Amino acid sequence: MSNILEKEKVSNFKITEEILPDKLTPSERLNNNLEAISMLNRVEKGERELNIIAQETLAKYVGWGGLVDVFDESKVGQWEEARIFLKENLSSSEYEAAKESTLTAFYTPKIVIDGVYKTLSDMGFKSGNILEPSMGVGNFIGNLPDEMNKSKFYGVELDSVSGRIAKLLYPESDMQVKGFEETSFSNNFFDVAIGNVPFGEF
Repeated sequence: MSNILEKEKVSNFKITEEILPDKLTPSERLNNNLEAISMLNRVEKGERELNIIAQETLAKYVGWGGLVDVFDESKVGQWEEARIFLKENLSSSEYEAAKESTLTAFYTPKIVIDGVYKTLSDMGFKSGNILEPSMGVGNFIGNLPDEMNKSKFYGVELDSVSGRIAKLLYPESDMQVKGFEETSFSNNFFDVAIGNVPFGEF
């Protein structure tokens, strides 16, 4: 008899309580991000098993929108500690991407996501192939209504950290970490495309 414990099967994460980044202080959002990055690295290195507890930590990652102080070399205290952690735990290109995302990386609140799904439902959509370009960590997938759960989700994210977190949160979905122009989806494959991409003059 094998004494190796069977690995727990990990399903797509379901967001059961709203993680409200806007209700958190910048300090709390910062700490959630750092814990998520630490968890991401430990899971990827095989030092930590991916399970629901790990996913709960990963799901609190909210990106760097509004956290510009982290990347300001003149800021000390917790900001300096966070900067040192990020430089040690992100590649130089990931660090630069994080720094550049402080104006655009804001995650979509649940009320907006629920509104999008209600509109889809009102239009008669029940299930199918759903595409989310620029998915962040995948909050649209995590909030998929139960009545649409037979849908197959496909997500694309250019940002390495967000995309890798999404892959661990939603292993039953097809998550691609690359630019949307590099994907090879077939024409007429998707029933629906949803999302809330950042808008701005960039």
